[in-house]
Amino acid sequence: MAVGVDVRGAPETPAEPAPSAPRRRFPYLLAGALVAAWLVPLATDALAIDWVLPLLLWVSVASLLRAGRTVLDRLIIALGFLVGAAPVAGLVISYWPWGLRPVPLAGFAFTGLVAIAVLLRRRPALPTAVRAGDLVTLGLSVLSFAAVFWPYRHAGKAERFALIAAGGDYANHFVLYDAIRK
Repeated sequence: MAVGVDVRGAPETPAEPAPSAPRRRFPYLLAGALVAAWLVPLATDALAIDWVLPLLLWVSVASLLRAGRTVLDRLIIALGFLVGAAPVAGLVISYWPWGLRPVPLAGFAFTGLVAIAVLLRRRPALPTAVRAGDLVTLGLSVLSFAAVFWPYRHAGKAERFALIAAGGDYANHFVLYDAIRK
């Protein structure tokens, strides 16, 4: 083909498109996510802060959702998913050899989230929208949590048990009187 000559109808050889940057990075991102899925539980276990893992799982599930306009919306939907998945996970955990050890439990949960993210082709993202109503809801939740657990803050094991037993005793009296009345 000559330069500057327009040849109509000549077959063009399509150039092989170069792989885009996200496609080239995908195997590395996937490997990094899978490594992080196990390193995070190992690190929290080594630091004795395993209580962080359920919170991380909750936020991770919320970040993969696309329903809900605010972070609070997604967190509530994610909590519903996790509550629904808990009985199924409990059946599996009943038969696997690791029991309730936090590292394998969280490692497999995070690995499952990575697999779901790959299958759905979703990157974790949370919305940045914050409504005033969400702040009021969170504030009242923190206030009610503090009101319930304030008596337990300096109590020892015996005092904590006494506080719980008193509440259980009141509940038993109510059930007893309610049963007698019927």
